[in-house]
Amino acid sequence: MKTVMLVLMLGILTSTVKAEIVKCIENGKTTFSDKPCPRGAKTFELGIDNVPQPVVETEKKPTLIECASTVSRESRINQINFDISEKESRIRANVEAMNREINRLKTQSASVNDSKLNAQWQQSLAMEMRAVSTKYQVENNALQHQFDALRSEKTTLAKAP
Repeated sequence: MKTVMLVLMLGILTSTVKAEIVKCIENGKTTFSDKPCPRGAKTFELGIDNVPQPVVETEKKPTLIECASTVSRESRINQINFDISEKESRIRANVEAMNREINRLKTQSASVNDSKLNAQWQQSLAMEMRAVSTKYQVENNALQHQFDALRSEKTTLAKAP
């Protein structure tokens, strides 16, 4: 990228245009121009070709630092998009894993037939289900917090000039 920018800048700075310079004398006043002399003026062709033309900037071109900053910002936004996608996938996977564990516990609960054991077993399984839910909820809350921070950073970067 640096090489391309350097070549373009050198090409612009050293651009030349085929132009013929003429010396005009009109009413005792001497002028030099790349256009023909007015009628009645003496014309002298000087034989000068390839006169460098001044570089006229019509619009502000970004500096190398500005270009690097833009590339860096866009790269960070791409990384954030990847990280957001990964966090969303982990949250979905956690919800699926939590549902599998709770369903497994429910299946165990239904298999107990003795009423005395069943009450204690049900209470134990309910506590285990709450622990499973809490475990995944804590992890998902942390992922959601990271997700929100990434979204905020992405919004800030997208607004930057």
